[in-house]
Amino acid sequence: MQAVDKMKARGIIPKAAVYARFSSDNQRDESIDAQLRAIQKYCEQNEIVVVGEYIDRARSATTDDRPEFLRMIEDSGEGKFNLVIVHKLDRFARNRFDSSHYRRKLEKNGVVLVSVLENLDDSPESIMMESVLEGMAEYYSRNLAREVRKGMNENALKCQTNGGIAPFGFKINKETKKYEINEDEAPAVRFIFESIAEGMSYEQVIKELNRMGYKTHAGKDFGKNSLNSILTNEKYKGVYIFNRRPSKDAYGHVNSHANKYPDEIIRIEDGIPRIVSDELFESVNKIMKRRSDLNPIKKHKRTYLLTGKIVCGLCGHRYTGGTKHAGKDKLYEYISYSCCNKHNKTYDTCKNRDIRRDELEDFVIKEILRVVLADERIPELVKKYRESYSERLSASNTEIAGMEANIKQLTTKIGNIVKVISKTGSDALLNELEALEKEKARIENELNDVKSRLNGELISEEELTAAYRKARELFLSGSPEEKRQLINLYLEKVVVYEQYVEVYVNTLPRFIYERIMTAAAETAVTADENKNSHNSEKVVRKIGRGDGT
Repeated sequence: MQAVDKMKARGIIPKAAVYARFSSDNQRDESIDAQLRAIQKYCEQNEIVVVGEYIDRARSATTDDRPEFLRMIEDSGEGKFNLVIVHKLDRFARNRFDSSHYRRKLEKNGVVLVSVLENLDDSPESIMMESVLEGMAEYYSRNLAREVRKGMNENALKCQTNGGIAPFGFKINKETKKYEINEDEAPAVRFIFESIAEGMSYEQVIKELNRMGYKTHAGKDFGKNSLNSILTNEKYKGVYIFNRRPSKDAYGHVNSHANKYPDEIIRIEDGIPRIVSDELFESVNKIMKRRSDLNPIKKHKRTYLLTGKIVCGLCGHRYTGGTKHAGKDKLYEYISYSCCNKHNKTYDTCKNRDIRRDELEDFVIKEILRVVLADERIPELVKKYRESYSERLSASNTEIAGMEANIKQLTTKIGNIVKVISKTGSDALLNELEALEKEKARIENELNDVKSRLNGELISEEELTAAYRKARELFLSGSPEEKRQLINLYLEKVVVYEQYVEVYVNTLPRFIYERIMTAAAETAVTADENKNSHNSEKVVRKIGRGDGT
């Protein structure tokens, strides 16, 4: 029995979400209309109520980068519908992993996938047929991609284009599909290379190009990115290159900065007309590398001491470090922390403000020095550690006493059995004796572990005092990396709100606190029993305007 019939038999109204999709491979909106007509007819014949439509246009089913599809999967958990209807299963997915993954999500939400053309039910035969259909859809998709790639490689070997926009300075002959020099733009290309070779700055070249009225093929003014793409493109010295960029990974992402292996790239010298000489091209690229190596902004790696420690008090996302430029000619730098959800284009963005890096880091360091590492606090902190250790020791001593009592009882039993065995030679008693000796050895090993752990946890007052003073010294004059390590020990977290920040400072170094708490857990000491389990003090400070001041 099919899912729709089962629902009706149980008195459940079939409510459907309709999903339709066409990819970019020679399909059009008419494809969507045909799918919707067939689905609408199916729903009328089977008395199914359509409650929503989700349509992805020019989206491939080989990837889950389908906004409407993902919205439908998310809505399936809200009880709006109990069916998802597609024209064919390959509209839902064209690879077995995605199909299984998202169908499982629908099943968890009580939603059944139905295909209009593939008349399947929940029988074992239908399950087998469904897997065959999914495999065929994936085969079709991959075989089509292979055939398309084969044709593109043939075009490349003839130095023909495979679509796309020609680089600035070139045009594409519609009949031969080969690159030709655009005589209106080629002088600008030569000007770019020659100007850089003569020592002109990128900014000067860009300014002059825009003054002369040149536009990129996207119709925009020239900028650093468009200039860089010209200066590094080997087409300008006559080299035809195809298949250099890597394909999408399993998650649909492409690393645009990476290249494929050389044996996969089609590279043909003098495959297209050259605009500049090899010597000029190589000379310019050496100049670019030298400038890049000397660029102080690129060489300088900014340090953000509080990375991973700051959270937004409004939305709960992390705060991350970044740099902004403002003022005339963007000469002023604002180095700050900001909510990573602030510029999110997918969801509602966070309205929380940025906060200057130096101000927040200085405040946190001063509070750690004041709360933890001031000389007058050291006796109190040593006392706190002693109390924590004493509680742990007390619990461990109870555990040790219990183990020693068990060992004593086992020793007595073993002695008694040995006496009996010496008189009777009983095999049963020999087996019991072996079991008791194993149990005694096990408890003795555990006892040694507990005693060894206790000895390892003991830190003298002198060691603690010296450690705190060394930490204070490093906070005041250490390297950024040393400060970062100390912050990881003494800072629990920073919570940023619109008008103030909350700083939670560890009164014991993290490694000491975690050692105590781990040991307490191993001996079943609860949080209520461990009076020093709360290891942070909260400091609140108001902050100024949203520009981070």
